[in-house]
Amino acid sequence: TADVRELPHTDGGLEILIEQDDTIEVGFLHAGSTASRSVVKLMVHRHFNGAPAFLAGNLPDVGLGTGWLIAPRLIITNHHVVNARLPLEPPASDQDVAAQGAGTTALFDFYLADSPTVPTRCVECLAHDRELDYALLRLPDDAPDRSPLRLRHNSIIKPKGRALQERVNVLQHPNGNPMRLGFRNNFVVTGDEDRLSYLTDTAGGSSGSPICDDAWFVAALHRGFSTIAGGPVLVWGREILQENYGTPIPAVLRHLQATRPELHDEIEAAQPS
Repeated sequence: TADVRELPHTDGGLEILIEQDDTIEVGFLHAGSTASRSVVKLMVHRHFNGAPAFLAGNLPDVGLGTGWLIAPRLIITNHHVVNARLPLEPPASDQDVAAQGAGTTALFDFYLADSPTVPTRCVECLAHDRELDYALLRLPDDAPDRSPLRLRHNSIIKPKGRALQERVNVLQHPNGNPMRLGFRNNFVVTGDEDRLSYLTDTAGGSSGSPICDDAWFVAALHRGFSTIAGGPVLVWGREILQENYGTPIPAVLRHLQATRPELHDEIEAAQPS
């Protein structure tokens, strides 16, 4: 075996940064694991005219989504997750939204297909807004004792013309499957006070997921995908035509402060100082 002294040194040392340092502290993994304990798979039993719907074999007609603890015993997800309607169906009535929110099951710890999970049934839909696409669900007193996720109180600002640099990470239950982490090609495309868009992978059932920065503070509530306005972006030599997007958390907090100040205060009181 050649001695290390015999290795060529014409290109400098034995290590080098490739353009820029993309490494992160290993604490990123530990903090992400902790955050995952507060993310849940949601199963919404659909109702029509106040009556629960069932499929063949008496199986409940269920819509899927993802939610997470924004305060103790308080889950946030998308309005359209609790609305639980297919594209060609009319929106759920207020009565059905209330029944579906109260009948939603939150599944904690669904990491693997055979994971021992903790199913917990919500007791009430406390607030929802179609425009910002959020809903708040109350858990019962005996719900798992998990810490709420930390929140960003300032939006990620990213003009379209600036080079891709900011990144976000998504803890999610795509297609109702065990939890997955989207963090490859996870660049932010644009960001302002009203909308955050990103290239992090998601799928159906990911709606309501927390969009976290690299410190695992939640920056936005994931809600869907769209075609990138103004043309594609170039990533690793490939043209990307579509982006995922979400509602920035500060926009949700402002809306709650104006409409449900008691819920806003409950959320803020749960945040670390």
